[in-house]
Amino acid sequence: MARNAGYILWVGLALLVVAALGAGAWAAEARFLQRGLVAGFPEHVADTPGADGAFVSRLCVNAPLDAYDAEQLTWALGRIEDLGAAWVRVHIRWADVEAVEGVRSWDAVDRMVAGVVARGLGMVVVLDSAPEWDGAPPDPAAFADFAGDVAARYADAITYYQIWHNPNLGDSWGGAANPFGYADLLARAAQTIRGADPGARIVLGSLAPTVERGERNYAEDVFLEMLYAAGAAPYFDVVAAQPYGFETGPEDRRVDPAVLNFSRAILVRESLVAHGEGHKAVWATNFGWNSMRADLPGLASIWGEVDETAQAQFTVGALERAEQEWPWMGLMCVNGLQPRPEGASGARASVPDARESWGFAMIDPEGEPRPVYGAVQSWARRPAAATTGAYRADTDLAVFEGSWSLGPQGADIGEFGDHRVTLAFEGTGVALVAGETLLTNSTVILGRTLAEDMGISVGQVVRLRSEREVERPLVVGGIFELGVEGLDARSAFVSLATARTLFELPQGISRIEIKLADLNRAEAVAARIAADTGLKTTPWTEGNAQLLDGLSAQANSGNLIKAFALITIVIGVASALLLSTYRRRSEIGIMRAMGASRGFVVGVFVLQGALIGIVGGLVGAGTGYLALLPFPLPELAPPGGLPIDVRQGSYGLAIALTAIGAVLAAILPARSAARVDPVTVIGQ
Repeated sequence: MARNAGYILWVGLALLVVAALGAGAWAAEARFLQRGLVAGFPEHVADTPGADGAFVSRLCVNAPLDAYDAEQLTWALGRIEDLGAAWVRVHIRWADVEAVEGVRSWDAVDRMVAGVVARGLGMVVVLDSAPEWDGAPPDPAAFADFAGDVAARYADAITYYQIWHNPNLGDSWGGAANPFGYADLLARAAQTIRGADPGARIVLGSLAPTVERGERNYAEDVFLEMLYAAGAAPYFDVVAAQPYGFETGPEDRRVDPAVLNFSRAILVRESLVAHGEGHKAVWATNFGWNSMRADLPGLASIWGEVDETAQAQFTVGALERAEQEWPWMGLMCVNGLQPRPEGASGARASVPDARESWGFAMIDPEGEPRPVYGAVQSWARRPAAATTGAYRADTDLAVFEGSWSLGPQGADIGEFGDHRVTLAFEGTGVALVAGETLLTNSTVILGRTLAEDMGISVGQVVRLRSEREVERPLVVGGIFELGVEGLDARSAFVSLATARTLFELPQGISRIEIKLADLNRAEAVAARIAADTGLKTTPWTEGNAQLLDGLSAQANSGNLIKAFALITIVIGVASALLLSTYRRRSEIGIMRAMGASRGFVVGVFVLQGALIGIVGGLVGAGTGYLALLPFPLPELAPPGGLPIDVRQGSYGLAIALTAIGAVLAAILPARSAARVDPVTVIGQ
């Protein structure tokens, strides 16, 4: 018998190990499949389709339009338009514009920009290629001057300015990539561009796929980490990656610094999230698969090779995967329409460059579309629908029925009648953003009550005057409602730069407010900051003594109510069991006469009390949870509503205390039952 028990024990242990290994494998597979996906409600990510109102396809194509004459430009733009692309990524080469120092020629660029605008295409402009007189790496000040000139000249036509190409490769930076040198170039160029074009969006230079970790070339995630260390974060709005597929298709889900595949874009996204910049988009400014036919000119491939059918399938598959799984992915620029014409400036015949390889071309040298062109064209002609991501309320993909007030700041539902919104959607999650606004140096956000009292609406101009008699006109960019009358009726928010102007603090600030996850640590954190900086600190408890007293009184009242509830449980259970003892005296006597010990009787009653406590606790906790479900969570509660966070209920503790109270209540009846004299009760 003992031997069989040993076998059973070992078999049980083996099954336990197998179950643990299986659970671990399942968890690892889930992480592998879900890496890069966004769980829950998709957050708003700027510069993605639909994030800024009107829905615009993410389909973009790289094309050397700057190298074409007028006839070639017309042909190329026609092909791009027929493809169904909404965007074209082009270069404005510093070396072409300013071949001679101080002499800038814009004729070719003017022709290109005018042609793109005439077709209604969006444009991503890459500023790169230092002239010979400047050398490599480029001089940041001279490049910034050129970039500012581009922005001043084409501000009405261009929104997205990309600073350099392949900055993480030595070939693009004088022989050795330099994140800190590039950060300097980026910061200077971004500031001059924004100065000339306040609405400009800065795109980081396209990070080339490489597994190298330093000296000459840097992997994308490593280079991005070093840019953050260099303080470059304020100077770019979008991060650009080049997730070429190489030998595997878009379904290859390996995310590994040592693997070159389409999923490498996730490494870049994870770096952004790690630095708290998940609101910035990742763009695939160059992607595709190489299919080098035997009759195509050019160098042998270093990017892997697939046949033309696979190239077409993989390219469409990549677009579909991004739409379904990556709400953080913005534009996806296929590489490319064709390489630069032979002999044109910038064409590289001896150095491998995916942009200049005919293996990636969608149109062959004879001007005939390849299979990848037709496949992408068919994909682009699908009916428009929302895909995974967050969309502004006024997106043209949503159909509103009833009385709605729509605008950039959100959608307000009418007071009467039926109201409905319909949104065609496919993917893993979609969010329709109710309202948002951007606080800029020219806008102000007002409390709702204040705006209503003054008769002001979004878009109107107001004049703010500070206590120092400084006055400034600002546009009402949004209206907020917190549900706190004192704030909604007397508060206005402006940018830090505007506040400094109004209060004549060009280099300073008057106060910093810090929000803590745990409000009870306010005094300790304030003391630490004061000790470390020497600044005056004031915890919220110091200026809100009455509120603190009220909260303490509320907490004490709650604890008192809980105590009375527990006492009620004890009394109730004890009364029920005492009554049971009295009614079952004869049964208890029979048990005692048949040899049941007093300890056994005590155990029966204590067990009965424990069962009453556990069942009652479960029923009470479940009923309480269900009763509170209709109340909104704090983050979803409307102004003036009653928020209740059911997630913070100590349900386990409540059940445990109920069970303990019931057990304690059962002790007195149990002892009373154990003292029953079997002779006396049986005789009665």
